[in-house]
Order: sequence, then C-alpha cells, then structure tokens
Amino acid sequence: MSKKLTFEFVQQYFEDHNCELYEKEYINNHTLMRYRCDCGNKECKIRFNDFKKGIRCMECSGREKLTFEYVYNYFKEHDCKLLEKEYINNHTLMEYECNCGNSDCKISFASFRQGQRCMECYGNKKLTFKEVKKYFEDRDCELLVTEYINNSTRMEYECKCGNSDCKISFSKFKQGQRCIECSGCKKLTFKYVKQYFEDHDCELFETEYINNSTLMRYRCDCGNTDCKIIFSSFKQGHRCKKCGYKKVAQKRKLIFKGVKKYFEDRDCELFETEYINNKTLMKYRCDCGNTNCKITFNKFKNGQRCNKCWIERNSGKNNGNYDPDLTDEEREKGRSCPGLGRWRKDVCERDNNTCQICGEVEGILCAHHIEAYKPNKELRTVVSNGILLCEKHHIEFHSKYGYDCHREQLNEFLIAEKQFILV
Repeated sequence: MSKKLTFEFVQQYFEDHNCELYEKEYINNHTLMRYRCDCGNKECKIRFNDFKKGIRCMECSGREKLTFEYVYNYFKEHDCKLLEKEYINNHTLMEYECNCGNSDCKISFASFRQGQRCMECYGNKKLTFKEVKKYFEDRDCELLVTEYINNSTRMEYECKCGNSDCKISFSKFKQGQRCIECSGCKKLTFKYVKQYFEDHDCELFETEYINNSTLMRYRCDCGNTDCKIIFSSFKQGHRCKKCGYKKVAQKRKLIFKGVKKYFEDRDCELFETEYINNKTLMKYRCDCGNTNCKITFNKFKNGQRCNKCWIERNSGKNNGNYDPDLTDEEREKGRSCPGLGRWRKDVCERDNNTCQICGEVEGILCAHHIEAYKPNKELRTVVSNGILLCEKHHIEFHSKYGYDCHREQLNEFLIAEKQFILV
C-alpha cells in the first residue's frame, strides 16, 4: 500500500512547476484543489493526480468555458435565435427559435454544433390531437379520448367492427393492429370452455373462466377427479398425471421394441422386459454365447460386449504389450513368479520400511530390482538384488533409465540424489 503524500510535498510540487496552491490541507489524490496556474489564471481547480500528468487549467488546454455572448452569436450566425439569458454548459438544454420558424424547441449547444435542429426540420414533428383523431376517422374508427400524449400511450377508441371497449397506442394503430375481436383473439366465454371439456370426455368443476393460464379443477377422461390444468395446456392435449405416466410408459414400450431389435440385429438377446434409460444395466446374452452379463445400452452402442469378449480382444497378439520374441514357455513363466511377494516383504524388513534415498516411511514404498527384472530370471527373488524406494524416486529412476536397468545406473542415480553408492 502506497504511503499518503504530505501537504508540504504537494505544495512544493506545485511551486516546482511555477504554480501556487491556495489550499491549506491535502486530502487525497482525487480531491479538487484551488491553485494559480503558471499562465497566470487564478480561478482554477485541479486534482493532484491530473496535475502530475501535466494537465493544467482550461486556458492552457485551449478549453476555456464558452461565454454567453459567443453562444448567442453562434446561434445567430446559423439563422437561429437563442431565447435563454445565460449559458450553463455544453449539455444543458436551451430554448431557441429554429431557422424553420419553429419557436417551441430545445437543444444542447453540443448537439447544435453537430448540426442537429428541431423536430420539424427532421420531419419528426409531434402530431396534434386533430391529426390523430382524423387518422382514426379516415379508417372508420372513432377516438374516444380528448387529448393525444405520445405515440406509445394507449387510447380508448371505437373499432370499425363496433367494439367500443378497446384501447390501443397510435404506433400500433398505424401498423394495422385493431381490437381483440378483429384479431380473432376475443376472450373465450365460460360456456365455450365448459363445452370444450365435455367434447373431450372431461368435466369442468369451475363456475367461471378467468383466462388461458389460470389453473382449473376438472375430471379427466381416465376418471381421475383430483386434477388441475390450464386451458392452453388442455387444448394442446395434456391431461392429468396418471394419463401422463401412461403416455411415458407407452413411449418406453415403443423404445423397448427398438432396443430389443438393436440387440437382435447384432446376434445378441436382451433378457429385460422394459427399457428405462441409456445408462441402466440390462441383462443379455452376448454373441459369444455368454449369458451371465450386463451392459448399458450406451456402451453396447459403442461396441462394448461381455468380459469374455474383452479378454479375447485384449490378449495375445491383440495386446499392446505383446512381445513376439518370447517363447510359450517364457510367457507361461512370466505370468507368475513364485516367491515374489515374499521377496518384497524381505526387502522391506531389511530396509526398515524406509526409502533408502530420502528416508520416507509413509506413503507408497516400492521394492526396486537393482538388476532388471526381465532378463535376470535367477535374480528376481534374491533379496540382495532389491532396494526400497519411495514412489517419487522410483518413478524418477525409471523415467530416466527405463526398465532395462542395472547396478551402475542405480549407483549413478544414488550419487546424484544422496552422494552414496551400493557396494
């Protein structure tokens, strides 16, 4: 956090730049302070943050506040007349008489200099009540209000269809919109709604109809009397929850037939009687003949099958670690090495369950073969051919030297890590 500047430092900074600070205290970097500028202007204020950036008074920057006389003459030069008696700033609205003769208009000086003028000059003159009323009459409608406010205010009127209970904004009227009856969106009657329910073998329990989105009690065609629905949903074919569950069950039956056929097309047989979803395990008979297996439909579509099929696909030559140079006897022996578990325990006991490099006793400890495991069959279970390392150093060693390693490489690694070698 930066240290707050002292008043003495700020005052001296102004003096060093040929200015004079009139304040008696310094508050912060963003507080306006009165000062005399190096140009001689005494009526100016500035923040110390701006002063350090080289900013000075408006006279120095050529942005001196405009006078009323200058603004008045500017309007006059452009054939307009300013009706104000004072000028505040560039963005304050001022009354003026436009060069088109319109005297009921306001504008800011910034907008005036950009070439903007009154609404009449732009063709956006505010409509009078008489003009709006005549517009309605020309289209066989009658305006029932006595004043016109703006384009977006709703007004009562009598439509050409005879409906007098309607409102509309002038902007929508010009777009061709009319009353609800003309648009075919007339509010439905209770009799119509009640009859609609009866025509669909249902019974409405309500005594009035409010609108399309209000819940109403009714008896469903399935016999369920404890249900509610809005009329818009009823028209779309929705019914009670019981009917909804039946529809879902019917859909699942249709889906189940498709899933069952999918299994059959791939020489498999589905044992289930229903389909729930894409991630539910299902019993089936695999194309290999295995009947004790389960799978999700998602995995089945991806080509996965039972465990037996997976073993066949990933064993022998299909396995990524397959070594073609090994004989069948070597493969058989390589699958399991008798005494390997005992060898690991003996190495751990000899090394006191401690990493021989960093001394770690917690975490994962690995019994490492000094002479490589694969080519040295006779040394695989010899305790003197093992050393206990933590997981970190075990990974680092094999990352550096690989798995066809020997004693000299381990000594090199030990010297680099702990400055000792194996005898």
